[in-house]
Amino acid sequence: MSRELKKMEVEAIVEKFIKRGLMDGQGNFDLKADSPLVSTGLIDSAGLVLLLSLLEKKFDINFSVEELASAELDTLSSIVSFVNEKLNQHVS
Repeated sequence: MSRELKKMEVEAIVEKFIKRGLMDGQGNFDLKADSPLVSTGLIDSAGLVLLLSLLEKKFDINFSVEELASAELDTLSSIVSFVNEKLNQHVS
C-alpha cells in the first residue's frame, strides 16, 4: 500500500473513531484537519489512549512513552502525521 493510501486510511480511522466513538455519531460536527481535539476537550486523555491503542493494533506498530510524551497530538492532521511517521519507520 502506498504512503498516500496509508495516510488516507489513518485519517479515515481517526475521523471515524472521533465521530462515532466520542461524539455518539453526531454528524453535525465539521471535523477539519486542524480542529483542536485535546485542548478543547473533544478527546480526553483516556480517549487518546484508546485511539492510539486502536491504531497500534490496526497497523501493527508500537508507540513508546518517550514518543508519546514528545508528540503533538491535538489535531487530526498531527495525529495522522505522527502515525505515518511511525509507519514509515516501521517499513524502513
